[in-house]
Amino acid sequence: MGEEQTRADGLEWYVAHVRPRCEKKLVEHGKIYNFPTTLPTYKSIKKYRGKEVSFDKPLFPGYVFLRLNHETRKVAIQSKYVANMLNVIDQQEFEDQLEDILFALEQEVESCPAKRLVGLKLQGRAIARHDYPVLHNGETVGIVTSGTWSPTLEEAIALAYVPPSLAKLGTELSVEIRGKAQPATVVRKPFYKRA
Repeated sequence: MGEEQTRADGLEWYVAHVRPRCEKKLVEHGKIYNFPTTLPTYKSIKKYRGKEVSFDKPLFPGYVFLRLNHETRKVAIQSKYVANMLNVIDQQEFEDQLEDILFALEQEVESCPAKRLVGLKLQGRAIARHDYPVLHNGETVGIVTSGTWSPTLEEAIALAYVPPSLAKLGTELSVEIRGKAQPATVVRKPFYKRA
């Protein structure tokens, strides 16, 4: 499948499972050794002694997405930051989902003051996709920006915009998937943290 999925530019997507707190270090390593990296981040604001401090935190802690050829793959693996390199089986689906995630994060920064970007965990195996309606008490209150099945969590997850009043952790919502309301719960972002 590798040859079928190789891009015209010779680069393929890989997922680097990095050592603890090395996401940004691997991104800098990529700049030095000239290979493209993608690290989706979100703003986290903390208050310290009366001051608000803003941090860019990885949406997927412990993972950086890389576009590599055979040579740059060796360079990335040999860095002291990569613990494991994961192959991406379906290159196009991965790229499409990553674009949806990056778009959703960009929209959170640029606009949508009346809506908040939240993480959702869905019951069952149904996958929420881009533009699926988010419901509360049968009424449409938001929209899904992206969704997938998480093999790590063994759950369906999604990002969605909802009103601030429904963005609290633990809020019970649902997503309309193929005409049925699929139960979903607002959860903390990022979805996964290494123990």
